Amino acid sequence: MNNTWKPKGWIAILFGLFLQPFAFLYVNNILFFTIYFFLFVGIAITHAPLLLILVFVCPAHAFWLARKYNTNKKRMWYANGWRTLLCAVFTSALILSFRTFFFDFFQIPASSMFPTLNPGNHVMVNKWGYKLSPENTAATLKRGEIIVFSYPPKPEITYLKRIIGLPGDTIVYRDKNIYLKKACHNNSAECSDFELLPKEKSQQIDDINSLYIENNGSEQYQILLNSSRRDLTNRYFAPNTPQHEGWTVPDGHFFVMGDNRDNSADSRYWGFVPQQNIIGTVIYNW
Repeated sequence: MNNTWKPKGWIAILFGLFLQPFAFLYVNNILFFTIYFFLFVGIAITHAPLLLILVFVCPAHAFWLARKYNTNKKRMWYANGWRTLLCAVFTSALILSFRTFFFDFFQIPASSMFPTLNPGNHVMVNKWGYKLSPENTAATLKRGEIIVFSYPPKPEITYLKRIIGLPGDTIVYRDKNIYLKKACHNNSAECSDFELLPKEKSQQIDDINSLYIENNGSEQYQILLNSSRRDLTNRYFAPNTPQHEGWTVPDGHFFVMGDNRDNSADSRYWGFVPQQNIIGTVIYNW
């Protein structure tokens, strides 16, 4: 016996306008739902403004499928207005939970992390544990790792920098060199003194800009130095060591810097990153 149900064109248009891929569940076409869903996710991650195209394409395509619908086709359980809406709500909740507690994606807006990251690049961030247990997860962070965090002076702004100093470390930045005195937890005679972070010139870009490979702990990465720019010591965040010789990182905080050392607003200028501000660590970029 023929199935007399047929999707309504105006409902398909509404789903296409507001819940793009789910319009194709309503018109009983799981293949196009799958295609548009992964297309939607891919565009959202790589270039969100292009999602506007789907706002026009999905309603038109879903309406066309509704008009051409074959009533002999078996109607699946999800091809129902309310059930389609519940699928959309459930999927959105899963995606929101995934992005809140597990992994998220960010686009790089500026050049402060050049040459590691360029404006327009995307990063994948591991957020697992940072909202639920910031103290425990922060304890696993290493010098040299890139973190994403809420900018302390304005937490609504998201920043991305590299960890230079851990809690208890003392950092001095002088003549484009980093001197690091690691935290001493046992107050023994074996506690280290200041060490110059080793760096080696890798490329001369032009008359004033050069790339260096810097080593900090187990991490090795590139930095950019501009020989024509002086260290802006008059703008530095007030240090808490005698004679303004550096910054000692308080417990539960981190000292961060950008890889583009002469074009980065970082801990040198606004202070330390509290562990509760950390959103996650960068695990992949493209």
